[in-house]
Amino acid sequence: MTEGVTIRAEAGVLVATLDRQSARNALDAAMVAQLDAAIDRAESDAAIRAFCLRAAGAVFCAGVDLGHAANVAAGAEERGIADTVRLTGMMLRLSRLSRPTLALVQGPAYGAGIGLLVASDIVLATPEAHFATTQVRHGLVPGFVAPFLAHAIGARRARRYLLTGERFGAAEAQELGLVHEVVAADALDARAAAILAALRRGGPESLAGTKRILAQHGPAGLDEGAVRALAEFVAAHRRTAEATEGMAAFREKRRPAWCAGEN
Repeated sequence: MTEGVTIRAEAGVLVATLDRQSARNALDAAMVAQLDAAIDRAESDAAIRAFCLRAAGAVFCAGVDLGHAANVAAGAEERGIADTVRLTGMMLRLSRLSRPTLALVQGPAYGAGIGLLVASDIVLATPEAHFATTQVRHGLVPGFVAPFLAHAIGARRARRYLLTGERFGAAEAQELGLVHEVVAADALDARAAAILAALRRGGPESLAGTKRILAQHGPAGLDEGAVRALAEFVAAHRRTAEATEGMAAFREKRRPAWCAGEN
């Protein structure tokens, strides 16, 4: 069975499910392309009234696939920039999709997984979910996640989690504003259905207009040129000795060199 992102439409909702369980639903180039295709379909199909993002298995999304990131970083510089442009652009397009978006989080969401959440309009999580912006622990920088997380939960609170990489649970995520509701796992689908029903009661053009207003007053400065500049910075950092060591340590299940001697 091929892993990746499965897409289905039901009752006016386009449902995109992360289903790469062998890699804890970590994002690689293929999944980014599949999510981009789902966003295209939601934007262009008048019958689609809302977009729902969810995941199969025990993990929502472990972030960017570090094996893929390391391979890209070891290749041509322009390839690394293009790869980061595609990821950043996909998340920016998700945040600006004219249809309302709902994310359902049933397990851990790390790194770029949080990027998917801060790009979504409404987020429900089960009590089992937990969260972390872990990029710095792997010698990487958070790219798109940083400005959007700061916008979602406030810059001061975002600084803490972006810089420490510490893990926090669903209740704290709700208090921070990253998650709107914490819902028991066996009630998640029913609560999602109720929210989607509420969204369908809004006029399609009014919903799109409201999202346009929000996008205009969201995180500033992320136009095409800024996305390219951000991608260049992230891609260049991935080629540093620190990033190479961090990704190698992750693959080898050991502490990176900068943690040597710690208890």
